[in-house]
Amino acid sequence: MIFVRFNFSFLARTCASIALLIGFAQSYAVEQQLVVHWKSSTSEDATDLLKDRNGVKLNSGAGPNHDGDTVTLGYFTEATSSGVDSDLFRGEWVPLTTGTKIGDSSSGYGYGDGMFSFTTVFTIGTNSVSVYPNEPAGYVVTAPAIINTTTPRPGSPFAIRFYDLDPTNGTVKYNTVSNVNWKWPSVSGGIPSNLYIKASSGTAAVASKWTYGNTFEAPGSPFQTVLGAMATLSLSAGSGGSAIVVDSIETEFDYGKVLTVQATADAAKEFLRWEDGNGGVAGVAEPTLDTTTVTMTKAITIKAIFQDVRHDVVLSTSGGGNLDGNGSFVNGSSPTITATPLAGYQFMKWDPATGLTDRNSATTTIPTIDQNPSHTAAIDRQ
Repeated sequence: MIFVRFNFSFLARTCASIALLIGFAQSYAVEQQLVVHWKSSTSEDATDLLKDRNGVKLNSGAGPNHDGDTVTLGYFTEATSSGVDSDLFRGEWVPLTTGTKIGDSSSGYGYGDGMFSFTTVFTIGTNSVSVYPNEPAGYVVTAPAIINTTTPRPGSPFAIRFYDLDPTNGTVKYNTVSNVNWKWPSVSGGIPSNLYIKASSGTAAVASKWTYGNTFEAPGSPFQTVLGAMATLSLSAGSGGSAIVVDSIETEFDYGKVLTVQATADAAKEFLRWEDGNGGVAGVAEPTLDTTTVTMTKAITIKAIFQDVRHDVVLSTSGGGNLDGNGSFVNGSSPTITATPLAGYQFMKWDPATGLTDRNSATTTIPTIDQNPSHTAAIDRQ
């Protein structure tokens, strides 16, 4: 009996130990992680440092943290890097980092204008991104979506985007750089995957762990911020004329761009005003001028409104009588004018005779009005 009790007690203790070990192993399981090391050229005299719209190196900020202009790691939702439809910049841009700035580095030393160097750790199954891991200034940010084994898509390209102002500023300019070999990897097991990418001209040495990227979203301006938010102008003209943007046939324009718009009336028509889609004049500098400006800080819809040219008929009398026909008339119309003498008076003639069907008739017409005529009815006593 003693032997049986001993074995039972030993078995219970053994099972408890195994359960404790399993729980310990589970609590210390290695997370799946992806480590991306990304940087620019870091030599002060390099020609491929990142620059703003004016060709000036991006600001590295001041102080020990060197928090200058923004640079982000991210990807395009529909980007592809192989086949005839290869496009590294297709789809919506999704940033994966925040707070990463020109001049800063994961080493803590800091860099000058136009330079950066970071290490970021992505934990699979979370939206947690560690910036500057194992450094005193390290911090954790939140990605816009949970990073898992399918988002971003394994094998899809990712990229580096850099800005010359705060990304929320409407006038900011940016550019994006990538490489067909900058591909998001498939992650498996507990050993972190390490990628080394560098925004740099040329090609890395054969033995280098870095992969250089120098394919740009704006290929005509490598290493320079030239792209920006766009605003759409919908321009039209009502009946009786036309409207254009001076010196442009485009419909999309850089945010903040000032455009000159011009309305031209047809014959016998005249420009009245500019209207927006709601009957107002939002966005137009001078709504009653046929040539004016609009500032593209949002999508703008404007229409040129025209009207018939009108002429004023002015009548007077040299004697006692009433006149009918004063007023405004559409160009080309044939208004009728009438002089009615008072008792004891008689109509004599209209002066001047020019432009009248019959100057000697108290009731006559202006055959085709194309100016502002004035006529006097001569009425004398009988």
